[in-house]
Amino acid sequence: MREFDITIVGLGPAGGTLSNLLAMHGFSILILDREKSFYPLPRAVHFDDEIMRVFQTIGITKDFLKYTIINKGTKFVNSREKVILDWPRPKKITDNGWYPSYRFHQPDLEKQLRKKLKKYKKVFIKQNSEVKKITNSKNHVDIVYTNTRNHKEYYVRSKYLVGCDGANSLIDNFFIIFY
Repeated sequence: MREFDITIVGLGPAGGTLSNLLAMHGFSILILDREKSFYPLPRAVHFDDEIMRVFQTIGITKDFLKYTIINKGTKFVNSREKVILDWPRPKKITDNGWYPSYRFHQPDLEKQLRKKLKKYKKVFIKQNSEVKKITNSKNHVDIVYTNTRNHKEYYVRSKYLVGCDGANSLIDNFFIIFY
């Protein structure tokens, strides 16, 4: 059974960002994702200056900036085009060193996060992988996952397990605490 410091389930923006931050500190990380590649359509489209600082820490801002648009604001309208909320954003640098609002295409962000993850020797990404069973013990979590292409099962052990795979996550059904 292979052992890791942390297993992260889901490699969207949350899983990719967390994985990069942890990899910077030398943790061994297994990332399991159901999809064969990144999801081609955006589900997230906006982030702020604080998140840009996180991307700066990870080291992707130089390459990622060309895929962003400084957002001047957003209007939310109903089906009759009545404005529900008008949320203007100033186009000036904040105390965080970035603009207060950015728009982006989620697949572009995921590509940048994955590109950075490839530089870490202790990060292992397993696409086409679906978690089937989680067994919580006092000092670790045992995880069974299946490769959705060949249906082969794999068993791994991890000190920590983090679910970043959305609302239908198997991990959402577990509350894991280590002492």
